[in-house]
Amino acid sequence: MYMCAIAGIVGLPVSKDMENKMLVTMKRRGPDENGVFSNAEVTLLHSRLTVIDPAGGKQPMSIKWGQETFTVVYNGELYNTEDIRKELLTYGHTFSGHSDTEVLLHAYAQWGELCLEKCNGIFAFAVW
Repeated sequence: MYMCAIAGIVGLPVSKDMENKMLVTMKRRGPDENGVFSNAEVTLLHSRLTVIDPAGGKQPMSIKWGQETFTVVYNGELYNTEDIRKELLTYGHTFSGHSDTEVLLHAYAQWGELCLEKCNGIFAFAVW
């Protein structure tokens, strides 16, 4: 079955060779494209099956909210995406696409871990 795949490593160095090896193992889950976010502290990897918003749903996805930057890798589906988006608009959030990934990332930026109380769906994600 195709879907997306996510992976991450925190606190250990990851070579480009290791990133590529990890992405190869993930390709069968997300055959359409992949992406990597990496800095000195973390590496997040994503392999995507494109279903919604091909241009606006690319991952890893990053946003700046306030003084912080948030980056997510995500797999799943939010059933109440539009309800959360409408609430986030009242807090001043703006969206460049219509993916549930972007809504989830903004929700995390707004509410932190408490965003899970608002999310109805099936999903796994990691935020840096």
